[in-house]
Amino acid sequence: MDTKIEEEVQTAIKCIEDKNNFIMEGGAGSGKTRSLSEVIREIGQRYPDRRILCITYTNNAVNEITNRVNVKNIVVSTIHKFLWNLIKQFQGEIKWAINKLIEEEEFNKNIPENFDARKLEKITYDDYVSWNRGVISHDEVLKIAKKLFDTKPKLSKIVEGIYSYIFIDEYQDTDKNVVEMFLKNLNNEKVVIGFFGDSMQAIYNKGIGDLSDYKLDKIEKKKNWRNPNIVIKVGNNLRSDGLQQESGKTNNIEGKVLFFYGESEELLKQHPRYQELKLSDDDFKRLQLTKRSIASAVGFSNLYELYNSDMVIKLIKDVKEQNRDIENKILMEVVKNYYKRNDAGKFKKKPYKRFENENFKELMNQKINRDSLLSFDENLSNPNPNRDEILKYLDRIYEIITLYEDGKIGEFLTKSKMKISSISDKNKISESMKKLLDGVNNDICIGSVVELAKEELKIKPGDNFDKFIEEDGWYLWERIKEIPFKEYKKAIEYLEKKTPYATQHSVKGSEYDNVFVILGSRWKKYSFDGMMLEDGKDSSKNALKLFYVCCTRAQKNLVIFYPKSNPKPQILKWIKEKFGGENVINLDIEK
Repeated sequence: MDTKIEEEVQTAIKCIEDKNNFIMEGGAGSGKTRSLSEVIREIGQRYPDRRILCITYTNNAVNEITNRVNVKNIVVSTIHKFLWNLIKQFQGEIKWAINKLIEEEEFNKNIPENFDARKLEKITYDDYVSWNRGVISHDEVLKIAKKLFDTKPKLSKIVEGIYSYIFIDEYQDTDKNVVEMFLKNLNNEKVVIGFFGDSMQAIYNKGIGDLSDYKLDKIEKKKNWRNPNIVIKVGNNLRSDGLQQESGKTNNIEGKVLFFYGESEELLKQHPRYQELKLSDDDFKRLQLTKRSIASAVGFSNLYELYNSDMVIKLIKDVKEQNRDIENKILMEVVKNYYKRNDAGKFKKKPYKRFENENFKELMNQKINRDSLLSFDENLSNPNPNRDEILKYLDRIYEIITLYEDGKIGEFLTKSKMKISSISDKNKISESMKKLLDGVNNDICIGSVVELAKEELKIKPGDNFDKFIEEDGWYLWERIKEIPFKEYKKAIEYLEKKTPYATQHSVKGSEYDNVFVILGSRWKKYSFDGMMLEDGKDSSKNALKLFYVCCTRAQKNLVIFYPKSNPKPQILKWIKEKFGGENVINLDIEK
């Protein structure tokens, strides 16, 4: 076997050739995705006619793996897309499975009375469930596929006839149904299954977490190529599975770890131990628990709330799922059927008040894709199916403004489709851009910026934009056009990573020189206090894994801020054990 191939990859190849299913477990910075890519490339070279299926968690990961490997016979896909493409042709079996799962009470959310899937013309797959219209979503696809794999051998035969190898990236985030449908139904003599991941980085609540209950050959990656020695030590202290890492570098730096606790972050920044780092706020990647808290800190909270928790859109979804009669009712009449007085009263205030007399039937087809706002691609020539038509148009305007401000006049003229044939043309463009920039800098709303772009620069939005705001995007347009354009700019700055903020969930797989972790946000799924008290609750176990992910992003320095003055003795003991007493600073005493 080629000695240039890393040892763990060689072991994985041997498992494959011996037809043994395996798991490659690696801690932070161990190069799991690189190893997965090497396994794929090696198998692709040895057996070019055999097909490989690689399942991963996100579309971004699909693109990353696709770009890393150059193998002919490979399909890289998210699990939902793969399973739906596999089963969608079997409409009769899908309808049978739905009825069976309803009977077994696996589907119990808002099922219409006397529902029978066989009466539906066709079952389709979308982002939301609508039983009466035959629309299923992500969770339903997994359960239906699992039922069909368990009861209809032909599905397993189809997969075994197409693929020789199935590799699952970030296995810890994979639904248990997926793991079991593959391991229990596929013959490893025909399809070898390999899992790649880290049980300590299982930070999504629907993932299986670990595979200790399954018979798999285990391969451990113990080298850490990312963290300085002191951060590796902290990571080892936080792990609960026994895997202990060591640096893969011969001359690794020591780095710094500081754990501050107290009421004020300002006191932290003034503390001599912090100032010794000689770093500014912008030198750190600040990790907070929720995107909502980041949107507030960065300055696009209204835009974030519109895309993530708009009350009208939520009401539309509830009405669809429950199949309520809304014939000839206005919005407020429907609201009163769904909400208690206090919550119903919110619809009489901004920003919802102007829709209170809207015919609800006219609202029923309105949609807001919550993934749209945070799916910006800096390369605007790349098609982005998640970005809605309004944001795509704003992206064009923003790009043109940025090119002008950066002095890239040639690109500016190309993108804006303007021409300069005379001094008069040049002056006219300058005047138009001045009007637009004055408006943008004077806090005008998105709708006004759009009008200026149309009138002054003749930047036409295109037919798709017009169709969108006339059809299922008119409610979004009516809402978004009233929001200050500066919120859109702030959102873009965050997405372009021009701010120091990131969510603790979003940084898995990423690395930064200096990391600042804030243990202050509240979320019922995560309890940092419970984590430090070691109370054994799920929320505490979840918090430990998320905290491990955050700490192990640091390539040089790690700073933790716990905004409490008097932690319980047991909590303080835990902190000192994990981080070393010499690295733990009480801001209210040590000034």
